[in-house]
Amino acid sequence: MKIALQLALLATLTVASKAVAETPAAVPPGFCLFSRGTAIASSRAGNSAIHQLDELQKTAAASLARQEAMLKLEDQTLAGQRSKLSATDYQIRLTELEIRVQDVATARSLHDEQVARTRVAAQAAIDATLDPIVEALFREKHCAVVMERNSAYFYANNIDLTAEASRRLDAALAGRSAEARR
Repeated sequence: MKIALQLALLATLTVASKAVAETPAAVPPGFCLFSRGTAIASSRAGNSAIHQLDELQKTAAASLARQEAMLKLEDQTLAGQRSKLSATDYQIRLTELEIRVQDVATARSLHDEQVARTRVAAQAAIDATLDPIVEALFREKHCAVVMERNSAYFYANNIDLTAEASRRLDAALAGRSAEARR
């Protein structure tokens, strides 16, 4: 009888330990995840900033590409006229062309710097709004630590702050836009 009781207890413990092993581990209290990039990219503000920067880049790039194409055509024309021009006239025109090519290269560089500065300013403006939002969520969800979501392989959705942060970012920036229009 004593052995039968021990076997029954052993069988019960084996089944119970197998059930515990198959149950996913509980989320540690206070552990939260957040993806800044995803929060910004999924927000209207982030999409608007990305769209505006793309338009700025495309507009200037198209203008610069037209200028470069015209200079290339002019270079080809000048090369074709080389035998008809005096060495001095050819050198003068070539020097003028090289100066304009350099001017366009400088304009492209300045444009790229302007886009980079604009991107940094837009990111800083969004971050200035997003950081307090994430901090508020940190407190509301009683997080002890917030980790980058993209570094987690698997996670429970209830510990991810990203979607709520994105919603609040849109609301905060929409409120600022409404105030600015008044």
